[in-house]
Amino acid sequence: MVGQMQHQLEELKQQLKNLTRERQRLTERSEEIYILSRIGQATDPPAAPEAVVKTTLKMLSDFKGLPFCAYGVEDRNKIENPVIHVNYADTSHIRTIYLNASITEELQKGICYIDRKTKNNILLFDSFHGDSFTPDSILLISRINSSGKNKVFIFADQDFIPGHLSELKTFLELTVQMLTFKLDIYHLQDELKKTNLNLEKMVSDRTAELWNTNNLLRSEIEEKKKNADRLKQMNEKLNNFVYRVSHDLRAPITSVQGLITVIKFERQAHSDKVGEYINILEERIHSLDRFIRDILSHSRISNSEIQLEKIQYKQIIQECFDELNYMENHDKIEKKVRVQGTDFVNDRVRIYEIFRNLISNSIKYSDPGKKKNRIQISVKTDRKNANIDIQDTGIGIDKEVIPRIFEMFFRGHEQSKGTGIGLYIVKEAVKKLKGNLKVQSTPGQGTSFSIQLPNRIQEQQ
Repeated sequence: MVGQMQHQLEELKQQLKNLTRERQRLTERSEEIYILSRIGQATDPPAAPEAVVKTTLKMLSDFKGLPFCAYGVEDRNKIENPVIHVNYADTSHIRTIYLNASITEELQKGICYIDRKTKNNILLFDSFHGDSFTPDSILLISRINSSGKNKVFIFADQDFIPGHLSELKTFLELTVQMLTFKLDIYHLQDELKKTNLNLEKMVSDRTAELWNTNNLLRSEIEEKKKNADRLKQMNEKLNNFVYRVSHDLRAPITSVQGLITVIKFERQAHSDKVGEYINILEERIHSLDRFIRDILSHSRISNSEIQLEKIQYKQIIQECFDELNYMENHDKIEKKVRVQGTDFVNDRVRIYEIFRNLISNSIKYSDPGKKKNRIQISVKTDRKNANIDIQDTGIGIDKEVIPRIFEMFFRGHEQSKGTGIGLYIVKEAVKKLKGNLKVQSTPGQGTSFSIQLPNRIQEQQ
């Protein structure tokens, strides 16, 4: 009897240890989300790149106790005049970081993590004082820029703590991704300003030249004015796009900040709701990730060239369902897929995005009042076209809303939780493929999308 009680006591002790470790892990995760939101708030809207980087490095050092944080462009195995933040008084004026060839080669692959001292992986941090130190633990995260050079973020410990930077690796990489995105926005806005100035000068010069010509050229002047107006409209659309993207990125981060405040209060009160709030935090981060993916999809569809290849429709449809299995009610939907006809050739990337966004909408707007929702996909191909029908039994779309559903950032239903860009991506992809798109919907019964795409198989023969 005593032995059994001792055994149960040991099991309880082990469970307590496991719970303690899990609580510590959740606490650290919440802390990192909080730090990420603070960094995002402190660098929004993006200021000059050096100011954004300095702010981020200082906050990482303060919050995470990192003694050395630096950023610069690697060129010929060294980084000149890096942006730095250090807690060592004698290394506060570092001007050069020397990298050996093996480390530079690793940076071409992405992340380079070093937690040991060897002759082959030493980094030298030279200061104006002629002093240098070799850290024991180093994490380098690289990003290739348009010139082909490495933008390198460097984090280091002078006093070796085994596994310290390894544990922070995912968080630091996520921070670098967010920072890179903000810097890209800054450069985009800067280039936009330069482009506007150049265009205004070009229009002004050309207008002056045309007014000095004879009356036969006046029609050309009017055409140039129309072109200038079109350029202005495009710039306005681009400015609005940047504003909406920035706004939609801020919303999840603001929500995360609020939830973290609630978590801290609930934790102090020993509430059992902390896990629930952590799940909500995770959903907000997923929402942010989906929005960034949709923006990248929009960019890829708008700018990339058409790449022709044989399309395996069944494989594409299955990949879409597999990718979307995280969505609520995904496993409660009956799926019917039928593909028939001849070989079909077109752009796989855009066709994949068409199916992914339409299937995502069918799952997202399934009818909770029905015992079983259904998605029915039919693909018929011949030598000229592919006729695609995607039907669902979801909540449907109101008649007055249908004309606007393909607008960017439009959310036409109270159940909307998406980015408002999915159907816009579908429309742009179909347009790029020179196809046709139709939609029919009845509230309470479901929605049907019909798409016709040209078969370009003859261009490969």
